[in-house]
Amino acid sequence: MKKMYAKGLLIFLAVCVLFGGILYLSAIDPFRGWITKITGSEAYEQQLNASHEVETYIEKAKQDDKTTKLIIGDSVCNSLFGELDELNPDYSVLCCNKGITMAGQYILAKEYLANHEGVTDLYLMMISNSLITGFDTDFGYQYAVMPFVKTDKLSYLDEETVEEMKDLYLSPFMTKKMVCFVEESPLMKKLYLNVLKDFRPTKLTLDFPDVTTRYLQKMYQLCEAEGVTMHFMSLPLADSPQRREVEAVLREKYEASVMYELFPDYYENYIYYPAEWFPDGIHPNVERSMKNEMVKKIQEANDLDWDLRLD
Repeated sequence: MKKMYAKGLLIFLAVCVLFGGILYLSAIDPFRGWITKITGSEAYEQQLNASHEVETYIEKAKQDDKTTKLIIGDSVCNSLFGELDELNPDYSVLCCNKGITMAGQYILAKEYLANHEGVTDLYLMMISNSLITGFDTDFGYQYAVMPFVKTDKLSYLDEETVEEMKDLYLSPFMTKKMVCFVEESPLMKKLYLNVLKDFRPTKLTLDFPDVTTRYLQKMYQLCEAEGVTMHFMSLPLADSPQRREVEAVLREKYEASVMYELFPDYYENYIYYPAEWFPDGIHPNVERSMKNEMVKKIQEANDLDWDLRLD
């Protein structure tokens, strides 16, 4: 009986060593490509740009490009304003996506203000979908944890936030060494993200998570301390009965939160457009000229003295 147990243990150890060896090689060329193909991990190789995208924004925020106005926000913000960066030398347009959460927007703002002089305005523009997005197991690890860890920006976040992230994503996977390994190995990324979703699933709800309210308040306080005017504005939405019903629920919750105390006009300036202009229900897919008209409507609705060039 003892021999059978010993044999079973040896087989188990051998399998562990073999599996560990495959994982190790899956992050090293030329084995990486072969193992990725054999294990069907190609989709996770394509996702490697997720954290790089956010890292790029953080690095751009750090560069003193002599701009004095910052535009940040989600992917809808990027759809409308991303193309205007080169036309406006006084503006830094660093619109990213909802996956970085409000904590990520705060990091961008803090990094920008720390590296630019004479900043006058910060424009934060997001749709409500982004406001109800907290740390999740769909996009959070790639868009928040990985770039925050790799750029050493966890120090910008409070202890409560870091502990929340460690609890969800597991502490070992929030070290720089492990983050880099997950990024380099599509197989490891596939295994980790799928196990994470299976055992710690997160669902989007019609509530504003603490990370949203807390870091919007922190951003406001940061701007106030630096003498910067902060503008928090909504973006165009696809008009539909379902959308209006959701927004009615969220508006009631917004008006009961600290966000309303700081920015009472967020829901007052909602602008709806025909749903067919938003093929995915979120992003406007229209000509640049129509996007420019949307930008002008945002300016009018928020009574902004904007010198933003559109063409």
